[in-house]
Amino acid sequence: MNNIDQGEYTYNTDHEMTILRFESIDGKNEIGMINFYPVHAVNLNNTNLLVAGDNKGYASYLFEKLKNPSGTLSGQGAFVAAFGQSNEGDVSPNLMGPKCIDTGLPCEFYTSTCNGRSEKYLYDKAQVFINGNGIVNFRYTYVDMQTINVSSHFTSTGRNETTCQAALGYAFAAGTTDGPGDFDFTQSANSTNIFWAILNHLIIIFSNLLKETWTSDSHIVIAGLANSYSHYITTYEEYQQQRYEGASTLYGPHTLAAYQQTFYDSSLKLARNESVPSDPQPFDMRIKTFSFVLPPIPDGLPIDKNFGDIITDVDSTYKPGDTVRYIWWGANPRNDLFTEKSFLYVDRLLNQTWVTILTDDDLETHFLWKRQFIDNSIITVEWDIPTTQQTGQDLYRLRH
Repeated sequence: MNNIDQGEYTYNTDHEMTILRFESIDGKNEIGMINFYPVHAVNLNNTNLLVAGDNKGYASYLFEKLKNPSGTLSGQGAFVAAFGQSNEGDVSPNLMGPKCIDTGLPCEFYTSTCNGRSEKYLYDKAQVFINGNGIVNFRYTYVDMQTINVSSHFTSTGRNETTCQAALGYAFAAGTTDGPGDFDFTQSANSTNIFWAILNHLIIIFSNLLKETWTSDSHIVIAGLANSYSHYITTYEEYQQQRYEGASTLYGPHTLAAYQQTFYDSSLKLARNESVPSDPQPFDMRIKTFSFVLPPIPDGLPIDKNFGDIITDVDSTYKPGDTVRYIWWGANPRNDLFTEKSFLYVDRLLNQTWVTILTDDDLETHFLWKRQFIDNSIITVEWDIPTTQQTGQDLYRLRH
């Protein structure tokens, strides 16, 4: 912390959580919620190779399980829980592991010692904000962030300042504690390295100071990742340290002040019901961009194999706590993205009918693809049977 106003804050991070609860007009049905809490959306480290929603996705998954009827498949329920992002910056959720704020003990979903369960408590106690039809007003404008003249009213220097052309500092490539970089960069580096001086590149996390731009009594929630984003935004003081976030602030030390000034002007026009400028329009960069990701090649097989041939079969019986694993010759999942479908289903036989109980979106299942030779694919599906799984002579199957 290098901000001159850090003494005004009780904590080093923002502890405020905001929840919007949505009900049907007649108030009889709960239809969803949006949660805003400022914490970085990454718990998994950069060695994880599985597609995952990480902590925000997991929170949505668990809350929807709680609110939808038992047996509802993930993503198929009528109740939708969205855990959005606020002014999180690089507030890591990984320090010393998750702890309950009221007991200080480890926090786990099934064996939690937390007395509060903050999200559900806030949801249950949500006050009525809008009855019937409401109006959502907005202002949307484009700004060339590289050419803004910033008034002394917003700058930390007390002088009129300007932003600069977009550039990343060397410490950006050093990475963070959760995800260190791959090269020889270090935090706080600000000297020129000829080899790296030729490289430039591009995400926005709003500082909590943006809230001070407004002085009304309204409840303000910052959606830090709204629209496209342009790297981190630090204070003038934090920028001087050139750690990861400061080095990721694109438009120079007065980037935050430029945003504050822009939002101040837009909020005044919103309050006065005035229009905002429609220019300058952004460049259409689609014809100038390219991808290093090559398209998938057609799928092939070893000479004596067919698609679906078994490599490792399942056992005949399992008990709670076991892992069911099935491996076969398959295809590259990039050749069919299975949009709105699943790469893996766990079905249970109930009353002579197969009923899907899990998909690839559930935490107990894994779908793994491995390239073999040039165009061959080995597919592995896994089901970690929960220790709480009902025991008996039930029949299950894995399906792709």
